[in-house]
Amino acid sequence: MQKEPIHKNDPFQQLEKLANSTHAPRGKYGAQAGYELLKKHIHPFEKRTFTLPVWRGIAAAILILLAGWWIVREYGQPELLLFETTAQTRIIELKDGSRVTLNRYSALTVPQNFKGTAREVTLRGEALFEVVKNAGKPFRVLTGEVTVEVLGTVFNVNAYRENPEIVTTLLEGRVAVKEAENGQELLLSPGERAVYSLSEKELAHDTGTDTEGAVA
Repeated sequence: MQKEPIHKNDPFQQLEKLANSTHAPRGKYGAQAGYELLKKHIHPFEKRTFTLPVWRGIAAAILILLAGWWIVREYGQPELLLFETTAQTRIIELKDGSRVTLNRYSALTVPQNFKGTAREVTLRGEALFEVVKNAGKPFRVLTGEVTVEVLGTVFNVNAYRENPEIVTTLLEGRVAVKEAENGQELLLSPGERAVYSLSEKELAHDTGTDTEGAVA
C-alpha cells in the first residue's frame, strides 16, 4: 500500500514517521502506542463528535475572545500624536471637533482617537482650547501638577516649565481645575482664573482677570 507523502508543516505526520522509524520497544509502552495516545489527546477535532456541552464551551470561548477584542479596541492604550511649536503658533483640529491654538515653544500630546470615558490631552507650554461639548465624555488637560476638566468651553492654560505658576483662564463656559498633589479643586466662571504656585503647591482663585490680556 502506498504511503501518503509526509508534509513538513504537518506535525502529526512527522510524529507518525518518527514512531514508525524508531528503535524503541514495541507493545503497550512502545513509541507507536504512545504516539496514538498522544494524537488522541492533542487532536480533539479528529474523528470526534462534539456533544452539546462541548459546543457551548466553544461558543463561550469565542464570545470571551470577541469581548476581549472589543475591550482592547475601546479602552486599550491609544496611539499618541505629538504636536510641537517653536517660534510660531499652531492651530490643531482634534478628532472630536475641538480646536487648540498652541502657543510658541509648546507641546501638546493627544491620542489619535479618544477612547474610554474621557478626552485627555497633555500640555507643556501654553494653549487656547475651544472644546466641543460632550456631556458623556469630559475633556481634560493634564499638565502634571494641575488637571483642567470641562464638558465644552473656551479656556487658556499657561504651563511653561520656566514659569513659577500654572495659570488657567476661563473665557466661556465652566471648568474645574484640580491640583494633583493635594486634590484641591476650584470651579471657574467666565472671566476668572486659577493660579497654581509651583513653589507653594497651592491653588488660588483670581476673580479680577483680564481675559483678553491673558490670551493675547
